[in-house]
Formats: sequence, structure tokens, C-alpha cells
Amino acid sequence: LFSSAASLLGSAGQANYAAANSFLDALAHYRREAGLAALSINWGAWAGTGLAATPAVQQRLARSELSPIEPETGWALLQAMMGQGELAQVGVLPGDITKWMGKQTAQSSPADSPAHVAATRIQKKIQSAEISDRPAILSSYLRQQLALVLGVPVTSLVDEQSSFIDLGLDSLTAVELRNRLQTGLGCKLPVTLMYDRPTLAALRDYLLQDHLQQSGQSPVEQSVAEPQKSQEHAHLDAPPAAQNVEQLTETEAESRLIAELERLDF
Repeated sequence: LFSSAASLLGSAGQANYAAANSFLDALAHYRREAGLAALSINWGAWAGTGLAATPAVQQRLARSELSPIEPETGWALLQAMMGQGELAQVGVLPGDITKWMGKQTAQSSPADSPAHVAATRIQKKIQSAEISDRPAILSSYLRQQLALVLGVPVTSLVDEQSSFIDLGLDSLTAVELRNRLQTGLGCKLPVTLMYDRPTLAALRDYLLQDHLQQSGQSPVEQSVAEPQKSQEHAHLDAPPAAQNVEQLTETEAESRLIAELERLDF
């Protein structure tokens, strides 16, 4: 069974994919317990194929300390594993797993992590700046984060009116960018943020207006001070209904679905 490392490590924005591959793993164990043949292989990304062929995914793999699997190596490993009769499940993850585990530990201790230090720095820089200087500071920060997620030079993101989709942002990298901004700016952001504000200019203006310019509070203080929405008003956060579902693009439909699931706290 060609399973995925997602069932071992998780995959942001792909809970359904991780669950489906976990089923393959469970099926292999069930068959082995019944005395039947089975092997589920939790593959990492294969180099040059599928999503792993895109620059954004390659950049994300590099940041995770897990290398893509070269096809020749993958076939050799498959042949070797097919010849063994002991295991029901094997994970294939090239790279330094100890570095990956170290990163996860650092992220689970936000007060000591580099990400927290950097987030505190950008929050203070924006809050302490003159109001007229904040757009430029935030624009620079957003370009840096988008460049990291897409795996492109910051200098290639000079046009703030370019669509995120045209720049190469997909559903997975949109989730990653939203999570980075949510951590970096210390405020809760909607899952559909990149679709609702699809350019750097629109995103910057939204963040300045709704999260970074309220009575001198830091974003963290704002999120703590904001009262909890009551259930009877929860419907106000729902996305507007489409007049004709058939007229929606796949991206728009996905955005609406994600927003509805978030509203229902799935």
C-alpha cells in the first residue's frame, strides 16, 4: 500500500489526506494480524513528481529538514521492502529526522522559539512606528513571508497588486502563509484570508485596519480583549451565499467550504 508520511507527521490543511493514509496503515496491520500479506509504506515526497515538483513545496521540504526521495532511490527501497516479511508498516523519510523533531519541539515552546522572538520583534516594530510608516513596514514583512512560502526571491514580489494565485499560491501554501502571519502578528486570522484579500495590497490594508491600528494595543492584547462571539451571532461570520454555485471557480468554492467548516468549528 502506497501510504504517505502525512499519516505519521500530519500535514497542514490536509487532515482528510492524513486520515485516508492512516486507514491504509491500519488495513495493513489488520491483514497482518489475520495472517495475510500486507505492507504499508509511508512515503515522503518523491523528487520531481506531483506537488514535490513545484518550487513552493521544494522550499517547504527544505525548511522541514526532510529531503525529497530521488526516484532511483525510491524504487530500490521499494524492491528491498517488498522482499522483507516482518513489518506491516515502514516510513521512508530521507533527511535528518532529529532536526525535524527539534523544530517541532521549538514550535511547541513559543516563548523560547526563534519564531516567537521574531514575532515579538515585528509586532513591536509596527506598533512603535508612526502610523504613516506602518504600511511600508508591514508590506516588507508580508513580502518576506510570501517569498518564504513560495520559495522565490523577495525582489520578485514588487507588484503589490499581483494576484496570489498568479504568483503560485495554492490551497496548501495559503494555509501555511496564514499560519505564519497569525503567529508572527499575534492575531487570529480566517482560513480564507488569502482568497478574501488576494493581493499583497489588499492583505496589508486589511491587517492594518482590523488588527494593527487599534488604540495602541498589541495584536495579542487585542485578541485577548475581544469578547467571545455568542452562538446567536455566529452566523454573521459566515461567507455570503453564492447566487449561482455553478459560476464559482474551484478556488472560490474551496474558500467558501473552508470558511463554513471553520465557522462550524470543525
